[in-house]
Amino acid sequence: MELIKEFINHKAFVDDKKMKEYTGYLFRFNNGYGVSVINNHSTNGARGLELTILKNDSRRNITNITDEFIPNLNINQVLVILDKIEKLEKENVE
Repeated sequence: MELIKEFINHKAFVDDKKMKEYTGYLFRFNNGYGVSVINNHSTNGARGLELTILKNDSRRNITNITDEFIPNLNINQVLVILDKIEKLEKENVE
């Protein structure tokens, strides 16, 4: 499966990891937040992209944007969430 060009071209993109079952994308922002996005390739019925918000490489719940984990997203939905996270103030990061 090809890498998602909208992700690897994003200014916060850090790394990708291709595995048999999924491709993972890692994003880091200057405000201290990060995002992990997984594109699940498995045949177990999982569909779409899965997004997890990170702070210090740990899962983080940001109630005004999202739960800590969101399944079944498309590329545009992920990009909207990335933009929202990038705009968060640094002092809001605990």
